[in-house]
Amino acid sequence: MVTVKTPSYSAVQEALILAAIGDGKGSISIAEKLAADPAMNEADGTPRKVRSIIAKMTRMGVPYERKAPVTKTGEPVTKKTDLVDRIAAIVSGNLDGLDKAPKPALQAIAAFVEQAAEDAFEANETDDETEDREAA
Repeated sequence: MVTVKTPSYSAVQEALILAAIGDGKGSISIAEKLAADPAMNEADGTPRKVRSIIAKMTRMGVPYERKAPVTKTGEPVTKKTDLVDRIAAIVSGNLDGLDKAPKPALQAIAAFVEQAAEDAFEANETDDETEDREAA
């Protein structure tokens, strides 16, 4: 006995997905708009889930723009190794093992070191301008 698989998305629905995307990338906002469209409902009339539409986009080969992960406070996620690298770039020293420190401590150190480096750079520029005026 041969079973025939019926596609869950009709050709019209696939055309709606491609029309909504245009030349851009798929995104969650586009999927949410498509999920609200009654033309995208399943065969039994139930609305499609946003995740289902996103999965269909990727199966169709549409590039999908993922939402960037954020922390509970809404800030972008940063790795501790990235914080240590930022500190090491300014300090120019061996910081092996610093990545074992708590993340809030690393964030505070990185902010302090970056501010100190910026202040030193501004002070150096002011000194150079003073020397130029004195030389003239």
